[in-house]
Amino acid sequence: MRILYIPEAVDFFVEQLLVSHARTIGQALAVSHCAIYLDLDAPFFAAFYAAVRSRRRRWSAFIDDDRFELPRAWHQLPLGHALRWLHALCPSAHAARSNLAAYLAAEPGLSESMMHDGARDEEVASGAAEPDDEEATRGWTLIVQAAAAQGAQPGSLRLGRKLRREGLEGRVSDDQVAAALAASEGNVDAAFERLSSGKGPPAGAAEGGS
Repeated sequence: MRILYIPEAVDFFVEQLLVSHARTIGQALAVSHCAIYLDLDAPFFAAFYAAVRSRRRRWSAFIDDDRFELPRAWHQLPLGHALRWLHALCPSAHAARSNLAAYLAAEPGLSESMMHDGARDEEVASGAAEPDDEEATRGWTLIVQAAAAQGAQPGSLRLGRKLRREGLEGRVSDDQVAAALAASEGNVDAAFERLSSGKGPPAGAAEGGS
């Protein structure tokens, strides 16, 4: 709480928080959740994510693995903070894509395009704040590419996420999803419109897709 009264000491308090209370990624995530709840300002988070980034080497044995998965607490962060966390940790391209896919699955109101736009916004903001930091720039390029890749995933996954966001998951079968995509020539929005309106695929399409 002292950071609320002595904001100029932000670097010192961030260092103390991470050294004393956040020796693991999960504990550091808890610190960021508390800071968001307390509505701490931009200087705190700039110092916080810089400190997380500097500690990446301590956690590298886990982060460098393509199978690296962030804890559930990361999925509960607002998008901007989730993206800044991923940037600070700088996982492999494969791990970045899979973690963003998991974040999308956990956020019913979030679309692939919203995630990509959010990543682009963070990239632009970072470039304005640290124009000469080539490492940070490369990191944001990776995150933006990983976010863009979410829109290039198989149509069945993207349609499944769209159904989940609209509360329709479980009301249609996998066969119906496949048939709607086939009838819409792979267009996810058109397939969703068919399923949500009850229009469904043409007669006989479901049987052919099963």
